[in-house]
Amino acid sequence: MPEASFEEKEFEGPLYNQLEHGHPLVWSPGQVLEGRIGFDRSLLVRNPAFWRWLGFTKPLRGIALSRYSWPSWWRPIPPDRSLPSFRQNLFLQAKRCHYYARPPRTTTGFLPKVTWGFRITPHQHRALRTLAEKAGQMALVAYAAPVFHTRKELFTHTQKRTIVQNSTFPSVERLNSHTAWYYQVPGAKGIANPDPERIEEPNLDDRIASFAHSQSGNVTDPGDNLGALDDALFTAFIQSLGRRTSVPPYFEQRLLIERFVQGAGLDRATFHYLLVLHTIETMGLSWWIIG
Repeated sequence: MPEASFEEKEFEGPLYNQLEHGHPLVWSPGQVLEGRIGFDRSLLVRNPAFWRWLGFTKPLRGIALSRYSWPSWWRPIPPDRSLPSFRQNLFLQAKRCHYYARPPRTTTGFLPKVTWGFRITPHQHRALRTLAEKAGQMALVAYAAPVFHTRKELFTHTQKRTIVQNSTFPSVERLNSHTAWYYQVPGAKGIANPDPERIEEPNLDDRIASFAHSQSGNVTDPGDNLGALDDALFTAFIQSLGRRTSVPPYFEQRLLIERFVQGAGLDRATFHYLLVLHTIETMGLSWWIIG
C-alpha cells in the first residue's frame, strides 16, 4: 500500500491551475477583488534558506500594515466591473492517494483490479461536512485525489493539462460515516468504507454545470453572500478544532483584518472576502466562484 511518489502540494498546484484555466464556469474570486484592495498579496517569509538565497544573512524586518492608521486620502481604486454575487462556490480538499496492486480486502467483490484510495481524516471531514451543510445551496464541497501515483505520470498530466480528467472528486456529503474512499477511474465512482458502499456521482464538470444552471437567475447582494460564507467557514473551522478550545493566531489575524478594513475604509464585501480567504487558507481548502 505505497503512497503516491509525489506530495499532496505537488498535485494541488497543477490541478487547481488547470481547473481554473480550463473550465469556463470556474474562476478565482481574487481576479476581481485584487483591484478593490489595491494590491494582490504579501508574504511574510521566515525561512532563513530563502533569505540566504537572496543574499541576506537573516530575514528582513517588516511591518503589519493593519496596525497603522491609513491617511485619509488613501482609498483602493474601484474595480472596473461589479462584484460577482458569490452565490455559487466550489470548495475542494486535495488528498494524497495510496496505490493498491490488489484491491483492499474490504472491497472484495466490488473492485477487481488495481485500485487507488485515500483515508478520510475525522476532524477534517467534520469541518467539511459542517461547511457543506451550513453553506447549503451556496456551495459544492468535494475531495480531490489523483487516479495515478507516480511522479512521471504527474509530470505527464501536468504537461498535457489532463490532471482534472484523471482525478476523482467524491462529494463530502456522500462520504459521511465512512473512513476511506477507493476508486479505479476518474470522476466520482468508487467504494466507500468501512461498510462497503458503491457510490457513483456525475463527474465534476457535470456537477458544476448543473449547479450553475440550477442557481442561475438568483441575483443577491455580494456582501450578504460573503457574510454567509464567512459564517459557514468560521463554524466549520470551529468544528475542526475538536478538544482544542482556541487557536490564538487564527483569531488574532481576524482582528488584524478587521482593523485593516476599518483603517483603509474598505466595504463590507471586502471585509468578509478577506475573512473567507483567511479561514480557507487556515483549513487548507481551495475556493472558486461558479458562474
